[in-house]
Amino acid sequence: MSQATATLENPFAELGRDTSPDARGKVYARNAGRPQRVLFVQECVAQEPLGIQWISRAARDAGHSTKFVLTPDSKWIQRIKEFEPDVIGFMCTTGVHKHVMEMAKAIRKQYPNFLSVFGGHHPTFVPEILQEPHVDVVVKGEGEQAFAEMLNNLRDGRPIGDVKNLWVKEDGHIFKNDLRPLFANLDINGFPDRETLYEAAPIWANSYRKCFQASRGCPYKCSFCFHHAWKEKVYQAGMSEYIRIRTPEHMIREIEWVRDTWGVKEVHFVDDIFNLRTSWVEEFCDLYMQRIKLPYSVILQSNLLTEKVAKKLGESGCVQARVAFEAANDRLRNEVLRKGTMRHHLTNSAKYIREAGIRLTSLNILAIPGGTFEDDLETLKLNIEAQVKHPLVSLMQAYPETDINEMTREMGLLDQAAEFNPRFNRNSILKLEHARWSENLHHLFPIIVRFPWLFRFAPALSKFPGETLGKTFVGKLVTQFYLVCYMLFTEWLIVELNYNWRKMLGLQKNRVVEFVQRVSGKTWIKIQQATIGKYSKKLALAMDASDFTADAH
Repeated sequence: MSQATATLENPFAELGRDTSPDARGKVYARNAGRPQRVLFVQECVAQEPLGIQWISRAARDAGHSTKFVLTPDSKWIQRIKEFEPDVIGFMCTTGVHKHVMEMAKAIRKQYPNFLSVFGGHHPTFVPEILQEPHVDVVVKGEGEQAFAEMLNNLRDGRPIGDVKNLWVKEDGHIFKNDLRPLFANLDINGFPDRETLYEAAPIWANSYRKCFQASRGCPYKCSFCFHHAWKEKVYQAGMSEYIRIRTPEHMIREIEWVRDTWGVKEVHFVDDIFNLRTSWVEEFCDLYMQRIKLPYSVILQSNLLTEKVAKKLGESGCVQARVAFEAANDRLRNEVLRKGTMRHHLTNSAKYIREAGIRLTSLNILAIPGGTFEDDLETLKLNIEAQVKHPLVSLMQAYPETDINEMTREMGLLDQAAEFNPRFNRNSILKLEHARWSENLHHLFPIIVRFPWLFRFAPALSKFPGETLGKTFVGKLVTQFYLVCYMLFTEWLIVELNYNWRKMLGLQKNRVVEFVQRVSGKTWIKIQQATIGKYSKKLALAMDASDFTADAH
């Protein structure tokens, strides 16, 4: 067992030992009699993928060997052949799922003898992808236990067609299994398998910013988020079953392990809501101040945040807190988006965060169904009033199985065959009359928040060059110019954020110099991508791996 789970009970080693008399499906005899060789194919992104690392941990703790192949990589097929995997796992979200399936198809042509397993949000909500010829198994919901049991069955020569959480395709038949209960004790899961991932990805291993997750689940029913669909449509779970939080001590031990093994200068929590329980936050902050003493960043829920907690976060080293504003209009925020927050929650939490000396980052959505361009302008105005330092803004994406997806289809705003762009900050896929105006406003949004005197020009700039020319080449050129301005300014926001954590650690770097280095470096990488191919993408990712907000922009 690895160092990460040496002191914890191993819940995966004996899964699937009882052979059910009504077991379904054939036995994959070629895999029997030995531990399975599992390969995970993962595209490089700015933020390290914690979910698939926990799956790898479960596989290793059950006695199987795992390896990662990161793309883009000119030798990725060769690396797969050299490892000779029995099982290849793919994780995907909506928008990138087609690209991931194309990778599976390409592997199948070169290396046909493997079992392809797809997990993540998209396969959970659209398990029908199993009908694709290059997809053998879909994991619905949380996959640690199901994946480990499947591997144990393959090792022991037993069928996998009856493993809970799996949809399995065999000889033209599809076995659809029920879900097992949600994993209750997150501490027993151990720590995510950073060893195997970092061996394959020095980009993440060498990054001074590392990602951590303290909880799973969310009590809110935001219509655009996967959580309400995951809890109600997938698991039909109660609140106590769905929301699970690791103990503060377990969380601290993981950070210590990562710090001592790979080094880390800033801790980034990816939890949807870090302040779910006030008592947990207070205990965590006390331990963090005693044993970690590194800058960190979190996402906070405005109506759960108190002045006392904000102060505690600031004292313990929190340098950035993100708060979901989403929309200034109460009807849009609470009836359409179902955020359950009032305007005073947003302004009060912003005040508490600023007074605690924490950099305030806001999360916003434009082009909301049922809203107007004037509503988007009001959201911009709210950010100015709240004195937001780092505004993050996206355009509404109505992902499958979310309530907002059903809503937009009923309103005739979303086509059945709509293609979801993996980048949610470029264009709106909804058929809104003001879509182009909102797209332009999106690109100008962070600039205007930081320079409020520009607000008076926001309507005219967003609507320029008017209805007639707006849909022509001239209109597209204006949008592209705004997009360039947006990208340059967000680089400056990242430089400011980096300055904050460096200041806490007593490190110095000139902000103007860093900005010039970032912009010139990324410009050169773009030139390389255009002239010598896509593999230079890893150079760009090496820069973004230390800036979690790069992906959000």
